Amino acid sequence: MESKLNLGITNLDGSHKPAYDIYKNLGTANEGAAKARASEIIGMDIDQMIIQNIVWTRGGDGVVQ
Repeated sequence: MESKLNLGITNLDGSHKPAYDIYKNLGTANEGAAKARASEIIGMDIDQMIIQNIVWTRGGDGVVQ
């Protein structure tokens, strides 16, 4: 049964989702800019989210810790 779930860092058509560039740049000289962009998209500092084990819910209605 085909589910057509669109999980991962690429779309079904092969184009890249925003997370693709973030993962691609981690561990490189561009890591700071990639994390800043991720923080901008999320609306929260991504390093703090990792340190505090915060997961933003898909509905955007709160955090689950």
